Amino acid sequence: MRIICFVLLSFSMSAIAQTANIIATGRPGQSIGQNVVGTHVFQIQSGVEFSEVSVDDSDNNIYLNNVIRYGLSEQWELSSVIDYDNSSDSDSNLGNFQAGGRVNLISEVDGIVPALGFQTRLQFYDKMGERNKNILVTSILSGGWSLGRFGSITSNLNFNNANEVANLFGYTVSWSKDISDGFNYFLEYYSTRVSSEFYDFFDTGLRYTVYKDLALDFAVGKDLEKEYDSSFIALGFSWRTL
Repeated sequence: MRIICFVLLSFSMSAIAQTANIIATGRPGQSIGQNVVGTHVFQIQSGVEFSEVSVDDSDNNIYLNNVIRYGLSEQWELSSVIDYDNSSDSDSNLGNFQAGGRVNLISEVDGIVPALGFQTRLQFYDKMGERNKNILVTSILSGGWSLGRFGSITSNLNFNNANEVANLFGYTVSWSKDISDGFNYFLEYYSTRVSSEFYDFFDTGLRYTVYKDLALDFAVGKDLEKEYDSSFIALGFSWRTL
């Protein structure tokens, strides 16, 4: 993991970025983008997710997700995740707590070379509200490709050090397109590893940019597994101050 971080961050010396005119956010969906929020920009991304998981019994949960981001420069940002989970079997209502940051490696697509970003955080509590005995390092390599008038594609590779080495624990592929003034639509496939198996999911949704510093979002998703039945609906917003 340390070697991967060092190699990726070494590319950042050539990155050139600029604060976006319109708010750029990781909501909705699972994928994150490549760019940072910008110098001294404070940004909040918050939402509520209603999920249902049915295996033997039906289990309904409500998750409150909050991501706080602050730009140190046009290339670097700090960020934290603070989730609330109402699940009755959680040891804590704190469903997920992480702190770390992101670096923009390549800010613009150049032919087949994608825009690149790298994010790494320390995870103190997992999504089940259990405190990690050993602090987990979670990292995401994000790539983005422009399709012109056909939209754009974002892909993430997710790693952690659960077994003391860099493990791929998930990946995403997302397509998005502006469909009208202020509205953006996305389709996404993602996979998450649990123990030694990967579980596949699908989600879709809309984002509406109210004005340049505020966006609202809506998403729905479902698993693609035969023996597993889960779905969710999510609503949220993203806001920044320059």
